[in-house]
Amino acid sequence: MLGLAILLALISIWLSAVGLALQYGLSLLVALIALRRLLKPRPAPVRAVLQSDGLWLLAIDGREIMATLEASSLLAGLISMSWRDQGTGKAHTRLFWPDVLPAHAARQLRVWLRSGRAHRTDPAGGSGQPL
Repeated sequence: MLGLAILLALISIWLSAVGLALQYGLSLLVALIALRRLLKPRPAPVRAVLQSDGLWLLAIDGREIMATLEASSLLAGLISMSWRDQGTGKAHTRLFWPDVLPAHAARQLRVWLRSGRAHRTDPAGGSGQPL
């Protein structure tokens, strides 16, 4: 997936009508970003559970962290969620493709995100259901 994104970015740079120096500069920038992503990949949450206090319990790299949901996007079947770690302040993002979640879990998650229930931080904010 990353290789395809790099290839498309480089093709679009070289097919654009910008100067040759800018094409080399942008190509170098894309190559550096790709190299950084390949050498230091960011771990994504493998499990997310909405707790009763409105915080999310995320399982990342075999450890569990508490996080708040900062942003979410619903695009057709694709669901994007971004959390902020309570302890370190680091951001964690996860994309849920339509075939990743069971249909009932994806439906429940979309309802929670549309209603704002997943974004709450009050004690009545969640049900402790794993996703």
